[in-house]
Amino acid sequence: MPASPIAKMRARANQPIRRLSEMEKQQRRQEAEKRRSKVPRYAVLVFSFLLVGSIFVEIYFYVLSSPRIKN
Repeated sequence: MPASPIAKMRARANQPIRRLSEMEKQQRRQEAEKRRSKVPRYAVLVFSFLLVGSIFVEIYFYVLSSPRIKN
């Protein structure tokens, strides 16, 4: 006869907590890092360069088209 769900829960609750070893922690960190870094580094650099460059161009045209102050 199969054990009832409550008996399974009690048995699981009475078991000692299983801690991860250092090797398992390292493996999980590496797996998380692989999942995290989906975007290639060169793509991040190119988009950052385009963003900063476009900001400088906008500032340049804003200053260029601003009215001059005559002394």
